[in-house]
Amino acid sequence: MLGTMRHAGVLVLGFVLVVVALAACGGGPSEADIEATVEARIEEKQAEDAALEAKAQAMAKAMVEATAEAAPTAEAAPTATPVPPAPTATAVPPTPITSLGEQLDYGNNTLYYLPSVTEQEAQKLFDYLIFQEFFNSESFNDVQFRKEGGIYEVRAPLMEGLDLNDTDISYILKQAACELEAYFFTGSVLHWVVVGDTFDDILKRYLCF
Repeated sequence: MLGTMRHAGVLVLGFVLVVVALAACGGGPSEADIEATVEARIEEKQAEDAALEAKAQAMAKAMVEATAEAAPTAEAAPTATPVPPAPTATAVPPTPITSLGEQLDYGNNTLYYLPSVTEQEAQKLFDYLIFQEFFNSESFNDVQFRKEGGIYEVRAPLMEGLDLNDTDISYILKQAACELEAYFFTGSVLHWVVVGDTFDDILKRYLCF
């Protein structure tokens, strides 16, 4: 707008100088005519400038409105659905087995125990068998734990193909009996008993050295 006014002022000033020059030479318009012409020219230029400014403002307003319409509307963030707390795990009691006793399972391995031993005592043996990897993810072993005449008995069949009288087998099972007596059932006597087809079919006993 300021640049346009300056341009108009230059044009009017030039026109005035031309008119004055003609008046000085004589035969030109009178001073009143000159002033009327200059004023008419100024009003005409101001009207043109006002029209241009109004047009520019209208275009600017139209651009702002178009930009506002094109701008994407922000979507409200989805409300998070509260997740209920996970249920507390409930301890599963040992499964009662009438003929073999209650049981503790580890993979495909099972420790049965009769009423003559407590659940806490059975858990001690169960932990030992897992620690020694007698019970592992690839084994299929069944063991029975009982107490007869004040003596703990760990009854289990021997793996197929092993000799009951092999010195290495004898040493390992006697050593297991000693460890259980010393660290798990202190002050007690424990026998490792190898059985046949049933836990009552005793084949051989192994006692601590």
